[in-house]
Amino acid sequence: MTGTFLGAMVTNASVMIAFVFLQHYIYIMYVEGKSERYRTVYGIIVHGLAGLLSMLFAYKLENGAIVDTRIVPLLLMFIWSKRYLPWAPFATAALIVALRFGISVNAGAFASLLNLLAIAVVIGFLNSLWLKDQPFRTRAWTITIVGSVINIIMAGLVGAMPMIDFMQQFAATVFIVHIVTMIAMVFTYRVIFREMRVHTELRETAETDFLTGLQNRRMLDRTMEEQLTIAARSDGELSVALIDIDHFKQVNDSYGHEAGDEVLQQVAQLIQNNVRSYDRVGRYGGEEFMIVFPHLGKQAASEIAERVRIAIEEEEIVTSQGYHVRVTVSIGVATHEESRGDRMKTKADERLYQAKQRGRNRTVSAG
Repeated sequence: MTGTFLGAMVTNASVMIAFVFLQHYIYIMYVEGKSERYRTVYGIIVHGLAGLLSMLFAYKLENGAIVDTRIVPLLLMFIWSKRYLPWAPFATAALIVALRFGISVNAGAFASLLNLLAIAVVIGFLNSLWLKDQPFRTRAWTITIVGSVINIIMAGLVGAMPMIDFMQQFAATVFIVHIVTMIAMVFTYRVIFREMRVHTELRETAETDFLTGLQNRRMLDRTMEEQLTIAARSDGELSVALIDIDHFKQVNDSYGHEAGDEVLQQVAQLIQNNVRSYDRVGRYGGEEFMIVFPHLGKQAASEIAERVRIAIEEEEIVTSQGYHVRVTVSIGVATHEESRGDRMKTKADERLYQAKQRGRNRTVSAG
């Protein structure tokens, strides 16, 4: 029996690890970059499903009880609780219990309820008391050992078979398998999170202008495509502004390229500070910037663009070399309503050219 039991537990852990790797790629494709609440809900569902898989590949006792590694996803949620909202581990415990009752309603299901409740309460208390501030290794080992010990004790106290029989036949194997599975899962998660961090850094490098920290042209074009699709589908408003720093070559010639870079950074920050939180700002190339205004018509977009122009005109930029530099910008504004698709950027560019022709340091939104 013990050999069969051990094989079932190893299969149990292997299936869970394979599932974790699969969900990682789903995360990268559909979840990465979403809000904390979105990522928390995803984490709860994934770890709940991991618990379900564990139960589906469980070792079934003669009296109908099932033995598995369902506590492992819950312990992992506690170990990486800082990645989620505070209630995530408790919601995960509730989901695993609900799924257990979905398999069958018997004494084993109620034992599972008490078992997971005890683990969630004890580790939740330790986490709030001191564990959350401990180094990762201390936190991981404490949660693993405490959770595994509680699992053995509760299985013996409220399980579907007498405590002495459980302890003699299964306790040592269950404890060892849980510890080994947790070590494997923690290692797996660390590899996954390291890969996710690298992926995020590469994505940010591909989408972000290295100098200003704003979106780069590639990302701006993608943003425009997305917003154009939304505007066309909902018949909504969409505006865009192209901004060019006047006589920027003179800044580089007079103060040097290092000072010029600092001017670009300050102008980028001024633009960002004077638009709405959900407007998209990027560096379109050289000394040219773009603002995408979702759900905004020409008049409101022109007002924001003019606010940006005035803020830049009034700002005295002091570089690290001690230079005091003042610059102005010319702005062209266009809307989705008057110029569909790619024509909108072309129209904004035409109006930017008109602003230059009319003497610079102005916003043009008509003509």
